[in-house]
Amino acid sequence: MMAKIKDNIASFGGRVNYVNNPKEKNSTILASNGLLLESNRTITESFNFQAAANPRVTNPSGHIAIGFALQDKSKMTDELMTTICLDYMARMGITETQFLLARHRDKDHDHAHLLYNRVNYDRKTINANYFKKNMKVCRELSQKYGLYISSGNEQMNLDHLRGKEKHRYELMAKVTEALEESHSWDDFKEALLSEGVTFEFRFDKVIGERVGISFKDGKYKFKGSALGKDKFSLPALDRYFKYEEAKNKVYTDEYNQRYRIDPEFPDIRQYEYVENEDVTLVDKVHTDEPFDINNAFDFSQKFSDSGSSSADEGSGIGRKIAAAALERLWVEQK
Repeated sequence: MMAKIKDNIASFGGRVNYVNNPKEKNSTILASNGLLLESNRTITESFNFQAAANPRVTNPSGHIAIGFALQDKSKMTDELMTTICLDYMARMGITETQFLLARHRDKDHDHAHLLYNRVNYDRKTINANYFKKNMKVCRELSQKYGLYISSGNEQMNLDHLRGKEKHRYELMAKVTEALEESHSWDDFKEALLSEGVTFEFRFDKVIGERVGISFKDGKYKFKGSALGKDKFSLPALDRYFKYEEAKNKVYTDEYNQRYRIDPEFPDIRQYEYVENEDVTLVDKVHTDEPFDINNAFDFSQKFSDSGSSSADEGSGIGRKIAAAALERLWVEQK
C-alpha cells in the first residue's frame, strides 16, 4: 500500500470531475460524508459551500491517491478497500469533514482517490501533508491488513543522487504517476499540475508542427526523451494517448448502450440505468439511503446558525444546493 499526497492547488470542480468519473475511470464511490451526490455539480457546490466558512484557507481541496500492489488484487474487495482507506483517514487526522472516496478500475493495480475538504465542520483547517507520517501510516496499515510490502530493492534509492540528477529521477517519478492516471493530453496536464509540474511543446520553426516536449518542475526542466525516450518523448506520448483514445471509445460505446446520456445534462443523466425501467434520477447508484429534503436545508443553514460572517458568502451556493434538492424531490414525486 502507498498513498500519494497531491498538492493542494487544484479546485474542487476539477478534482470532483476526475475522482467521480464512471465513464473514463470506471469509478465507484465507496464512501462519502456531507455531500449531495446528485451530480458532480452538486458535489462541488457542497464542497465549496463548506470551504466558504473559512475564507482564510485559500486552497481547501485535499486529494490523496491510495494505491495497492498487484499482489493484493485478489483480496481487494470494495469493503476491504473502504475499511483500509477510512482507517488511513483517521490515522492521518482527516476527520469531521466532508470527503469523497472513489475506487478507480481503469488500471491493473487497485487504487482509490480521496477528496476531502481541508475546512472541517468546525471551520478549522486540516493539514494532512505530513509525508513521513504518511509513509509510517501506510506501513502500519500494510502490516495490520496483511498487505504486500516491497523488499525495498524494487525501488531506486535516491539518497546517493545529488543536484540535477536527483531532480531528474524525482520528476520522472511524478510524470510516470501522472501518465498512469491519464487517458488524454488534458488528463495528463491536470495530473501533472496537481504535482506542480508543467510541460511545453517544441515546434518546428518552418512548418509549425510539434517536434518535442519538455517537462518543468520548479527551476529544473528536462526534455521528455531525457526522462525516458520510449515513454516520455513526444512520439511515445502521442502513441500512448491514441491507444487510450481507441480503448476508451470501445468502453464508451458499451457505456452509452447501458446508460441514457443527455448531452445537455451528462453529469446528471449518467446515473440513469437503462436495463431497469423503474430507475429514475432519484435512484442513486452511490447510496441506498432514502432522500430527506430537510437534510439539504440543514446543510445550507449550518453556518448561518453559527453566526459566521462567511454565511453570506456561501448563501448563494447554499440556495443552489437546496434548489437541486427540491428539483430531485419534484422528480421523485413525479
